Formats: sequence, structure tokens, C-alpha cells
Amino acid sequence: MIRMAVDDTSLKSGYQSFLTQYTALVLLVLTFIIAVFFKPDAFGNGLKHHVVKPVSFSVGILSIDVPFKSDGLTVNAEAFSGITFALQNHDLSATIEVTGGSEEENLARSMEIFKYLIQQNIPTFAIRAYGRAESTNKLSVQVQLYEDPKD
Repeated sequence: MIRMAVDDTSLKSGYQSFLTQYTALVLLVLTFIIAVFFKPDAFGNGLKHHVVKPVSFSVGILSIDVPFKSDGLTVNAEAFSGITFALQNHDLSATIEVTGGSEEENLARSMEIFKYLIQQNIPTFAIRAYGRAESTNKLSVQVQLYEDPKD
């Protein structure tokens, strides 16, 4: 019978090397499993489902001098004709802010403008109307037009 002398240190270092590689492989596999569990599209086709919200660009800010008729609540159609045309014929949205006077009056005025634009076949999602109180009693209507972001 032939006996071989085996060095214990080389056997231990080989076993430790194997365990190190095995542990690294197990950790790598677990990383992928956890990633797939928490985010199924993490590997492949993930960018196809990623949604980036587009930025809207301001086209301009307009100030309307005489927004209402003499009764104070009837919208002056002539004053809004340009804005109505732009909203009907272009992919634009509008933010309308009514200031000057009490908050209740301005809210009512902004709602009248909103209703008027809806009657002119402007989609509701394209209009935002606000009324806020301001220390000055001078009625002011500011309209900001901006491009609709494409989805």
C-alpha cells in the first residue's frame, strides 16, 4: 500500500478558497432573486415601462384689461376672444388668476371665466382658474398659456 503525504495547510487553503467562491456565487444569485422579487422588470424591458413626465413650456402671460361687462360677473367675450381662439386651435392649456377685491368675488369671477371657456368648447382639462384676495381693489385677470405635455 502506498501512502501519500498531504500537507494540511494546502488542503485548508483550497477548502477556504472553495467556500469563498461558493459564498460569492450564492450572494450573487440571491441578489438577482431579490431584485426580480422587488422589481420584476429590473432585467430587460424595464426602460419600455418607465414613464417620464414631460415638461410644459410657457407660451406667454396675458393681462386682460376689461374681463367683465359692467355688471362685474358677465364675461366680456371680446376680451377673451384671442385666448379662446388659441385654446381651440392649438394644444395649449391656460391658468387664469383673478385678483383684486374679496376672495369670494374673485372665486365667483374665475368660475364664470371657466364656465364661459367650457361653453366655447374648450376641454376642462385645459383650464385652471383661480381667484384670490388681494389688498388692492383693482380687478386683475392674468392668463398664462402653456403647451400641453404629450403623454
